[in-house]
Amino acid sequence: NALGIRHALEHLAGQGCRSVAFVSDETVSSTGRSRLDAFRLTVPRMPGLAAGPVLLGSFTIEFGRKAARELLTSRPLPDAVLCGSDIIALGVVRELHHSGVAVPDAVKVTGFDGILFSELCEPPLTTVRQPVQTIAAESVRLLQLRMDGDDAAVRRSEIAPSLLVRRSSLAGAG
Repeated sequence: NALGIRHALEHLAGQGCRSVAFVSDETVSSTGRSRLDAFRLTVPRMPGLAAGPVLLGSFTIEFGRKAARELLTSRPLPDAVLCGSDIIALGVVRELHHSGVAVPDAVKVTGFDGILFSELCEPPLTTVRQPVQTIAAESVRLLQLRMDGDDAAVRRSEIAPSLLVRRSSLAGAG
């Protein structure tokens, strides 16, 4: 989660963004909490980038739309919105479009997870892609070890995500 958030923030800073809002779940999940913590720790370490509003709700399209409406009423708009999930980002993009705000020209938007539907968004959504097949293979491997009698202490495996850059976050791509 931390590496994915860092990749997204570095990309947005490289696209000329100066302020980035963060929209995610209410940190009731370890995933949401981890992504929020990473955002709060990483932004201050990036020269020229400032944290905009942090809006927390749920991993839903409707919350993404609600968060976008809130951003629209609290002008000025941030240069970018980093979403804690692609589902939220789909709602943000939809609501911005509905309100006449051009993505990515006025506001750049990124998601997190790399779900199939992120490619179908208009404009196609930049996302932190989770290597789902690699994660699944590692889970099966660890489970098989346990089933074969491995009684080693519980260990944590982290598999690096990658940033899939699409038009929703590119300067001059609108």
